[in-house]
Amino acid sequence: MGSLAQDAQNPNILYMGTGEGYGGIAAGIGIFRSLDGGVNWELLPATNNGQFIYTRELLVHPSGDVYAGTSTGLFRSQDQGNTWQRVLGVDAGASVNNVYEINYVPANNKIYVSLTNVIFTSQTGNKGEWVSITTSSSGFPSNWARAEIAVSLSNPNIIYAIGSISGSASSVYKTSNGGTTWQNLGKVGGVEDFTNGQAWYDLEIAVDPFNPQHVIAGGVPIFRSLNGGVAWERFAFNMHVDQHLTVFDEAQPGIVYFGNDGGVWRSTNGSTQQVQDRNLDYNVTQFYAGAIHPEALSNYILGGTQDNNSLQLNGSGITSARVVNGGDGMLCHIDQNEPQYQLVSSQFGNYALSTDGGRTFGGGASVNGAFVNPSDYDDLANILYTETGDGDYYRWKIPNSTPELVNIQNADPAISVVYVDPSTPNRVYFGTFGGDLFRVDNAHTGNDKTAERVRIGGRGEVSGIVVEKKQSQPPADYLLQLWASR
Repeated sequence: MGSLAQDAQNPNILYMGTGEGYGGIAAGIGIFRSLDGGVNWELLPATNNGQFIYTRELLVHPSGDVYAGTSTGLFRSQDQGNTWQRVLGVDAGASVNNVYEINYVPANNKIYVSLTNVIFTSQTGNKGEWVSITTSSSGFPSNWARAEIAVSLSNPNIIYAIGSISGSASSVYKTSNGGTTWQNLGKVGGVEDFTNGQAWYDLEIAVDPFNPQHVIAGGVPIFRSLNGGVAWERFAFNMHVDQHLTVFDEAQPGIVYFGNDGGVWRSTNGSTQQVQDRNLDYNVTQFYAGAIHPEALSNYILGGTQDNNSLQLNGSGITSARVVNGGDGMLCHIDQNEPQYQLVSSQFGNYALSTDGGRTFGGGASVNGAFVNPSDYDDLANILYTETGDGDYYRWKIPNSTPELVNIQNADPAISVVYVDPSTPNRVYFGTFGGDLFRVDNAHTGNDKTAERVRIGGRGEVSGIVVEKKQSQPPADYLLQLWASR
């Protein structure tokens, strides 16, 4: 879900845009509409196409018109989403299509739209009736790949903008005359890049509706300025990082909401050092992978989560979890024969090992792998196999030896998935982003191996591999436990 908007005139009507529009990580299927306050949703047929697969921003105008900012332009519907017209884009007065933000200001009845590196405004929203306020003579930069804006509701002549340049945050720009001229205020916090190279993902700017000098900028951490962007200071050290949205309450001074990779947070007195975690019963944590304990009917699970650590769960239903490793939690493994051996990982292939059944995790290894590092664990041989950026795969014999780098001599595969064959000892499959599947036999020995290519590429990324297991009789104690549970 990339965006959500509510009709202020009829609060039971909501619109929801789909698609991970920042970075194009996952395509959506269009825009959904609810007429009963979110109880039921319907996909709008007119949006179930390639024009609405990345809907980044939605706005319901006081007139009832609905605006959708997408990767293919700004669209407007005047019949509650049944039909749409592109009103701003390459065929409608702009040189680019990518729309990133939409602001509406009641004071002057204007809509402000930011695209890649240009900002347009209009009072009518009609095609052909949009004016650029970032002309080349205004001093506004022309090298941004994404533009985020904040228009002051109390003084619409004051507008703040920040952009992405090669993945890094730009300087903050400000106009005090509605866009006639723009001033470069320098970098947020005086640091080179407060987004850590993630401005394509973590980037936000907002201005207090009651005080145009109070500005908040979000990247990985979050900063505030109390003097119109001249000086910045970091605040809310207790809040999760990776900022995506800051919303000032337009009716109540001091109320601010923050959306980030840690969920929803709230302040009751502006940008203060401490903000409130508002995630009670709000469960949206994204799991990259999980591992299940082999004990019959066990509730014990390990899971790696997007920017919310590696978690250990040991209860049924929605329950709390224990953090066992930090960072972006990635793939994890529990030895199915000797469950005292357990592995969790964080970004780029950093693994932590438990040899006491998950009570403690430590040591481990770093394999310099991909951000989401593909791996699999051989329960019989006690070997972890992983992708690596230094060679072709790493082999780590648990629990004692250090990882060994193994080179596949006859190929240099870009590995997308690793899979240990459960039926043939020491056979490992490696799927690739190019659609190839490689098989390595006797993968447990030697530092130079020859792989057999068992599938020709050109058919897309290999995202999963399964080999049929040889059938065997379940142990008697398992059958007894299963019968007792019925």
